[in-house]
Amino acid sequence: MPVTRDPLESWLQFAGAHECRVGKIHFGRVFSRQGRERGFFGCHVQQKMIQPRFELDFIFFPLHPVGMANDKPTERLRLFVAVPIPGAVRDKISRAQGELRELAPRQAVRWTPPEQFHLTLKFLGDVAAERVDALIESVGAVCRTARPLRLRAQGIGFFPDDRHPRVIWAGIEDETGGLAGLQKQIEMAARPFEERTEAVSEKFSGHATLGRFKKCRRGDLEDMLRRAEALGSLAFGEWTAKEIELVMSELSGDGARHATVAGFAVGAA
Repeated sequence: MPVTRDPLESWLQFAGAHECRVGKIHFGRVFSRQGRERGFFGCHVQQKMIQPRFELDFIFFPLHPVGMANDKPTERLRLFVAVPIPGAVRDKISRAQGELRELAPRQAVRWTPPEQFHLTLKFLGDVAAERVDALIESVGAVCRTARPLRLRAQGIGFFPDDRHPRVIWAGIEDETGGLAGLQKQIEMAARPFEERTEAVSEKFSGHATLGRFKKCRRGDLEDMLRRAEALGSLAFGEWTAKEIELVMSELSGDGARHATVAGFAVGAA
């Protein structure tokens, strides 16, 4: 098929060739814009006496049958597995968060919106979109054989501690120890789908994140820390957790936006 280009050299360089000689049969490699090799070409270049000055007979030989379709980047979803928190419990946690927020410097903490309070069982990070169905099946298999959990939200705390606070949280625990066991099963079920595998934590600490600290002086947080200590044993409520969710978190300049990808009934088997 005849293809005309002027100047011809620039087109061939884009296609992966580094030189072009008129009247010669030329071979070269073809790369995508992302630098992946896609195939090679052969062409015969002829000079013409009228514009355009060059004519190119071009044949492309793809490395993959689908040709350039593989250039499209793999879509990835930022995912985590979590237990949702009932509205009544969220409201009580939110009131405590509001008290602490008033005592903290304005830019010291990035506060979590109350509608996003949840109990994280496993944060996966980026997962290839084509693997999400398999992830749902793997996590769902664990949830179907689990038992509903009786959970209690109580107290305020900090990670790693109140001397060097990075995260402020409301504690969530159960009476039987089943929460830690379920979390470990979810951890192992989701592990094959992580792009960057992290070491499994020996101790799981159930919590809902209320905020994350930015750079600030600890002295500026004294009033808030004292109030948090006073709220250390405050009960926010109890509930029976019968559902677990796979949630997508989309980062933006205004903070993270959450959307439920799948829900799993606990003990549905």
